[in-house]
Amino acid sequence: MSGIDTPEMRGKCKREIELARMAKKKTVSMIRSAKSIELKQMRRDKYFRIDAEVFADGRSIGQALISVGLAVPYHGDKKVTWC
Repeated sequence: MSGIDTPEMRGKCKREIELARMAKKKTVSMIRSAKSIELKQMRRDKYFRIDAEVFADGRSIGQALISVGLAVPYHGDKKVTWC
């Protein structure tokens, strides 16, 4: 998802891995329960992956993750240390 940084599943510490699992669980839950999923601002990133803002029933998944502390805004700067 564009504009956010989340903890990595293969993180550097136990805390980061646990936060990554929680972020994944919240994301999957929002997608599974949604009646509609929208991708906005779609583009390819530097690794040629699709990068987009993701909305579930009109709610930004990225902003939802940020609001519960499972992501931080990211715009190409230095990444956060989750450990």
